[in-house]
Amino acid sequence: MLTSFIGRDEAVRDVAGLLAECRLVTVTGPGGVGKTRLAGEVARHVAGRFADGAWLAELAAVRDPAQVAAVVAAALGIREQREVPLADTLARVLAGQQLLLLVLDNCEHVIGAAAELCAGLLAACDEVRVLATSREPLAVAGEARYRLGPVTAVTEGTANAVKIPSRSSLALVQQDSLKSGHLAWSAMRKM
Repeated sequence: MLTSFIGRDEAVRDVAGLLAECRLVTVTGPGGVGKTRLAGEVARHVAGRFADGAWLAELAAVRDPAQVAAVVAAALGIREQREVPLADTLARVLAGQQLLLLVLDNCEHVIGAAAELCAGLLAACDEVRVLATSREPLAVAGEARYRLGPVTAVTEGTANAVKIPSRSSLALVQQDSLKSGHLAWSAMRKM
């Protein structure tokens, strides 16, 4: 079940703005901070700008870096051609697109292969933009980087006393607490 997307409106605007200016944007940050969710929200937010749509290639399950191009091709519905390297087939097909956003999610464990594929596609395909998520940058020329930090909610004292530094954190704590039933709203009103 997808939870609501709280506390990242500014990040969505920032990354969408970067995509308007740069052909490769990588959202970086520690594991579990919300890079995948942010990329999904940004893709939904900017989808109307891309005549050929926004496409997600999920790389988390890829164990062999040599399979990165195959996962991207499968996500795009592009078939491998005999005796033609798959990266070349991708570049040829995508070069004919009007405007396309490719989201490469979870690049960190196949960073070299993801970077190489991005560099090749961006060199060959003027109308392709890439939004990548990774714990580290791809280090491709022209890459814009957006560092994502956590939405913070700080607990103090007991489990029922919560100090909230922002409205976004309050909404997040409220959402999580209502699910578990562990928040005493009277403790929050006293703060």
